[in-house]
Order: sequence, then C-alpha cells, then structure tokens
Amino acid sequence: MNFRARPSSKQAAEIAVKFNHARVEDAEDPAERSINAAQLDADLPLPAAGAASRQLHFVAAPIAQRSAAPAIGQLGTAGHAGLALEGKRFGLLPRYSRGEMPTLGPSISRRGLLVGTAMLARAADETRLASKVAIFSKHLQFLQGEALARGAAEIGFDAIDITVRNGGHIAPDKVRQTLPALVKIIRAQGLEVSMITTDIVDADTPFAEDMVATAADLGILHYRFGGFKYTADPYPRQLAAFRPRLARLAVLNAKYHSCAMYHTHSGAGLVGASIWDLHTIMQGIDPAQVGVNFDIAHATIEGGLGGWINSLKITGPYLRGIAVKDFAWAKDAKGSWQPQWRPLGEGMVHVAEFLQMVKAAGFHGPLQQHFEYSLGGANDGKADITIPQAEVFAAMKRDLTTLRGQLIRAGL
Repeated sequence: MNFRARPSSKQAAEIAVKFNHARVEDAEDPAERSINAAQLDADLPLPAAGAASRQLHFVAAPIAQRSAAPAIGQLGTAGHAGLALEGKRFGLLPRYSRGEMPTLGPSISRRGLLVGTAMLARAADETRLASKVAIFSKHLQFLQGEALARGAAEIGFDAIDITVRNGGHIAPDKVRQTLPALVKIIRAQGLEVSMITTDIVDADTPFAEDMVATAADLGILHYRFGGFKYTADPYPRQLAAFRPRLARLAVLNAKYHSCAMYHTHSGAGLVGASIWDLHTIMQGIDPAQVGVNFDIAHATIEGGLGGWINSLKITGPYLRGIAVKDFAWAKDAKGSWQPQWRPLGEGMVHVAEFLQMVKAAGFHGPLQQHFEYSLGGANDGKADITIPQAEVFAAMKRDLTTLRGQLIRAGL
C-alpha cells in the first residue's frame, strides 16, 4: 500500500497542542463545567464547550484511505484551517465544527507529545481500527505470554484486547511491571493491542490510574470499564449520582489522553443494559474521554426488534468500541426462555445491518470478537480447557471468517 510520508516529531508536536480555546464559563452543563475546571486546575487540555456533539477525539485511520486529505507535511498555517474542513476525512487529527479552530498553546506535556507522536506514526502503517478485529483475551486465558500471542496470530486476529483485571492476563496491582512485557511480546508477533479490559468502575477503583497510565505509555488509549448497578432507590436519583463519578473519570482520562468505554450488558439492575441511561449520565462529558463499548448481542437481547437500533442511534458520538457475538432465545432445562450463545451467524443478531450502521456512523474504534458459546471452558475464561486446543482454534477461525466477510460487505 502506498502511504504519505510519516509526520516528523515537530509536526506531531504541533498537532498535540493544548486546546486553550475552551473556557470554563462557556460550559452550560454543570458536569461539563466541573470537568473543565478540574482540567484547568491540573493544566490539562480542555474539551470545547458541548464537546459531546463535536467529538473531539483522535482516530487512527490511514492517510491512504483519504485521498483528498493533504499530507501532514503540507500542513502549515493554512493546514490548520483545513483541519476544520477535513475533520473526519483526514482521520488523524481532532475533529472540529467550522469556526471552532483551537489556538496553539504555549506548551504541551511530555506525555501528550509521546502519545501524539506514537499515534501519528502508527497511523501511516495501519488500516482503520474498525477493520481490525481483536480477540477478547478472556477466551485465551489458557494461554500465557508468547503462547497467547502466537495463538491469536495463528487464529488470524489482528489485535488482542488484554484483560487487566483480577483473574485476567494482567493483575491490576502488577500492571506497571507486567503489561509492558506482554505488549512487547504481542507486538513482536505482528499484532496490535487495541485496548485493555479492566474492572475499573470509576476513578476511585484501586489501581485505576496505574492501569490507565501504563496503557497510555504503551500507546494503548482505549480501555473498557463499567459495572454500575441499580439499587432500590429511585432511578432518577441514582442517575444523578452516577454523573459526577463519570466526570471524575473523564478528568483522569484527559490527563492520559485515554478513553474509557463503558461495556454494555443485558439483564435487570444493570446500568447500561437499556443504553438510554448511559445517554443520560454521559451528557456534557467529552466522548473522547468517556464513551460506550457497544455489545450488539446484549443490545439485541434487550431489544431484538427495534430496540438495538434505537440504542445504537442514541449512543451517537459516544460510540467508542463495539463487541460482536451471537445468541438465540431457547428454553432451558426448566422450560424458561433464556438467551443461548451461538457461533456468529447462527443466532438472532443482525450483524450485517449493525455493521452497515456502524459504517454510516463513521466509527473508528476498537472492534472485539467474543466467544461465549461452549468451547470447553475457553468461553468462560478458564485457565484449563476440556477440549483440544485445535478444536477451540477451529471454532474461533470460523467465527472470525464469518465476521470478516460481514466487514467486507459493509465496507469496513
């Protein structure tokens, strides 16, 4: 493939500037104002007022896929104006609406420069994240280190979503010592680490900053979080209490240029199952810092006819990651209807329609494939499996082939 020249460090620095055009007093929403104030106090980049509708975020789409976009080397004073106009098509820079161009701040953080440079350098060699499929490492928990990396590569995945949680591939309290080594091993196999999956609930979760900071230092800028649950209190009161917790997490993410993606599940009492509650509590928070990891199977369980469509649409700019698997309704041993996990394409999830909507939304985030149907314990993240590894790999290859076919047909 032919790509334009990589940006120099100086050019990357010009891109990784502070967005000092935002002001605390411009924020109408209280949650957004509190975020801005905290970021000002910490000397961090501020999101523009109403950032939720403007999607200030970096995307790693290749320049080659945007033939009309200028090469980075051509960006000068006029190039910054082009930033506003190219926006989504250019694919490497923050997205702005017309008339909202930032002014250049006097300084940038060392971490900001390192992260910005790494993102821009990788973008010259990578296809869009949306077209790269990561395996959720939970399903390869029976493999460690080099075996994990070789296994994912053998199956045919492009990336790995590493579990950084208790019982996962990386223990949260050892993340600074062990994650860099595992990422190095994975990248040596030609694979990417598109994200990590954590047990972070909010900024007060033990080792939360260690996980976010270590991942960011490695150029991993997306992580999965979640776990809010409803109690017997009135829902409106609970939703109001969730918002400040997300706001504090957004401040942490701004510090490390990272995005927390709330993973959606299905079931009673789970915040995010209906998606609409996430829409409510995330309003006013920059989607570059806190968004949604949309699980299409769980969304279909919650709303199989049109509910999942409405859920995806209401997610809007907060769509930051997607997880794909399949299921069908069936009766259990007691005669009760329950969702039963199925190989991809053998269930009720409208994968083709979903991916077409994802394409239309301009999605550029991490795409993960999950395997929840019976695979000898690999589906449950067991350290020991009860069927041959070759059988597990064969099933995963079939699902991956099915998904790749759907991605091609959707133009992703």
